[in-house]
Amino acid sequence: MLWGLAALIVLLGVPHGALDTVYAGRVCGVRGVRRWLLFTAGYLAPVVLVILGWPRAPWLFLPLFLMVSVAHFSGDPEEGCPGWLRVVYGGAPVVLPVLRHGAEVEHLFAVLSSAEVAGALRAGLGWVAWIWLGGLGWGMVRQAGRDRQMALEMGAVGMLCTVVPPLASFTLFFCGMHSARHILRSLGEARGAAVREVAWAGAAPMVGTLGILAGCWFYAGEEAVEPRLLQTVFVSLAALTFPHVVLIDVIFGRRWGRGGSG
Repeated sequence: MLWGLAALIVLLGVPHGALDTVYAGRVCGVRGVRRWLLFTAGYLAPVVLVILGWPRAPWLFLPLFLMVSVAHFSGDPEEGCPGWLRVVYGGAPVVLPVLRHGAEVEHLFAVLSSAEVAGALRAGLGWVAWIWLGGLGWGMVRQAGRDRQMALEMGAVGMLCTVVPPLASFTLFFCGMHSARHILRSLGEARGAAVREVAWAGAAPMVGTLGILAGCWFYAGEEAVEPRLLQTVFVSLAALTFPHVVLIDVIFGRRWGRGGSG
């Protein structure tokens, strides 16, 4: 099952971040070798930092990755969604799984960090999970009279993240909702970009990620493959998330009406 979820992330999740190169070229106006080299160096710096730093300080990078993910997912709702509801929506894939799958959440966190960090994170999320679910339910009711589609989406996210096991729910949310929405928005922002350009932007990182997964399988040898695969996928995802968030949320946040209306 884990290999199938990893394949979904590679095929549907990775390309949405890969479109950052389209943004850089067509929206940011990055032109010429010198500017592309500067952009690439700035983009890869946090990637290298996370890859090198995570094994040495998982107690720092795992909580930081979760918080950044919540903030990033909070940008998904359309303009007009209140700020507090954006945060509740964005935190659903991280917080709600502990309601029914606490032991599994703790196991996943332990693989990515340590037993002590995993236990502390599970306990912390457990304190706020029911409040979070109540907030999402209240937000769904509030939005029903304003934006029925968004209300239905919030209900679907709440059910997905509460009922479905955490790894599967995160993958389905990330690939089927967040990534799909981002790709559609990206194509709108990069209108005029050739289809071939967009396809190459998404394909190159996919090939690279597939190579990483193949190496994970090959070098695992007699070791347990699933823990190493899980670490590889999520650390790589975290490494790519940080520069992606800076580009999309910091530079382009206002273009998509992020920040809500209160």
